[in-house]
Amino acid sequence: MRRFAGWVLVAAAAWLGFACVVPAREAQPVVWVDKQAQVTGRKVLRVLEVTDETGQSLPRERLAEVHERLESALRSAGLLMDSEPRTPGLEPLLLETSVTSYKTGDAAGRWIGFGAGAAKCTMRARLVESASGRPVAEVIHTRIVDTGGLLTIGADARIHLDLADDLANAIAGILEPGRARR
Repeated sequence: MRRFAGWVLVAAAAWLGFACVVPAREAQPVVWVDKQAQVTGRKVLRVLEVTDETGQSLPRERLAEVHERLESALRSAGLLMDSEPRTPGLEPLLLETSVTSYKTGDAAGRWIGFGAGAAKCTMRARLVESASGRPVAEVIHTRIVDTGGLLTIGADARIHLDLADDLANAIAGILEPGRARR
């Protein structure tokens, strides 16, 4: 009986160790594109202010950080226009982004695993035509940090930035389908 209890203890310790090290498969963003709208080759005219739809009154600094991260990523990808277009052609797009759910979680709870103490953030980004306001594409994505214990201290302070990077990559994939995604 002692030997069996020893093996159970070793197995439990190994499971806890691997559960905190082996990352779960990353969730992929949900992407919708209007089949009748031409989105390939279009540019974003402006990234609008990020809105809070969580009902929790998120700090304005966090929303501003998401805005800056999206703007920077789109600018470095060459997808953000510097000024109003002067030539006729494809109507530029506006990017509307909102945080739809946000949970800070608890690092000590993440040590337990099974989603206890998980930090979670969901955002929606919509590309709309600048003149008509007609939506042409939408991306919804969720990031969850649910394991890692004390190694994930501060996950709630950076999860929104990682999610903004994911949204920017998805938007780049919509506007330039051949673009390699990271």
